[in-house]
Amino acid sequence: MKINPIALALCLGLAPIAAAAAAPVEQLLKFKTVLPADDFKIAPTTAWPAATATTDLAYDKTKDTFTAYTNQVGITSATQNVTARLENTAALVAGPNSIPVEVKLGGKVLTTTAQQIHPKGAAEVKYPLNIIPTGKGHVAGTYTGEVVLIFDGV
Repeated sequence: MKINPIALALCLGLAPIAAAAAAPVEQLLKFKTVLPADDFKIAPTTAWPAATATTDLAYDKTKDTFTAYTNQVGITSATQNVTARLENTAALVAGPNSIPVEVKLGGKVLTTTAQQIHPKGAAEVKYPLNIIPTGKGHVAGTYTGEVVLIFDGV
């Protein structure tokens, strides 16, 4: 069998191109959206801090007090009363030391027990939200923690 030199040259010339072809690349993207119902809505006046962000509650050593996190929370519930509670007791922790954190919504101190904060009705009402570490004479350190608010229609 006689090999055609031109066909051989073409095949050998194309071999590196075939070998250099890249593998396909996959990219997974995740998305989320929430479509709130018109009859039940919880919305802060100023956007909540990002889940990955840490809000600084500055400490004034002279006064032995902390700066509060404040916001307004708009609540709309046409058909149900709205309750609020904390998922866990709020505290800032540094090793074995902790600082209690008081969470007030509409002037009511929130605990892990649900309490009504908004009566049913179509109109939105804005409630002040204040989160502040409490107590005096804390041990020096870098304290961290989280507050999880749970709203429910009952």
